Amino acid sequence: MKSTPKFNEEDDNKINKFDGDLAAYFEDLMRRRPHTPSGYISLPQENFKNMIARAKTATDIATLVNAYANYLGHRNILPHSYVDLMVKKALEVGNPEGMLEVIRLHTELIYHPNAKLLESYFNHFKAAPYEKFKAFFGALRGNYMLLKPKGFHATSIELAFANKDAKTVILAYLDILDYQVADLKEEHLAMVFESLNYESAIDHALVEHLGRIAGKLGFA
Repeated sequence: MKSTPKFNEEDDNKINKFDGDLAAYFEDLMRRRPHTPSGYISLPQENFKNMIARAKTATDIATLVNAYANYLGHRNILPHSYVDLMVKKALEVGNPEGMLEVIRLHTELIYHPNAKLLESYFNHFKAAPYEKFKAFFGALRGNYMLLKPKGFHATSIELAFANKDAKTVILAYLDILDYQVADLKEEHLAMVFESLNYESAIDHALVEHLGRIAGKLGFA
């Protein structure tokens, strides 16, 4: 695309004619918009922003994710601030789970979540049932381009240990890049050590690593 798709008054008013049905509105938008000789549809950014403003339900959040994928698929790049609005709206309507795949695949989706927004998600999920927090942890684990919320790994270890999820305790520990700024305490290392399965096999490398980190953090 040589220029940003234009937004017109017809597009602005059209959204009010679908009685809140965002999926129907977006399907109509896709049919009405012009496309290039290669088949790429020109989709104005402001239409996506208007859809976010009108989203109220989990179904609407799913529609937004689908719309976002179509925008990218048709080479219409959205500002990070607009995608942040979508992620924030999911939290506001009580369906942050609907955005976990967007967060997990943020690099592929040409998006980097706002750090404060990610912290809001962290605060929400750490107060939620453990299985929901575990899904959030799974979306962030291995995503080293993301700036993790302060205390993310320490909290992950604590919650996993409290819920007898030894595998996630160890995964949370191994996901840390810099152990000196991860807010780890001596008890966190003890939780990891106690989560090892000594009946099947002793992970000597992990035990040795725990010992080195304990020394660096002044616990040994």
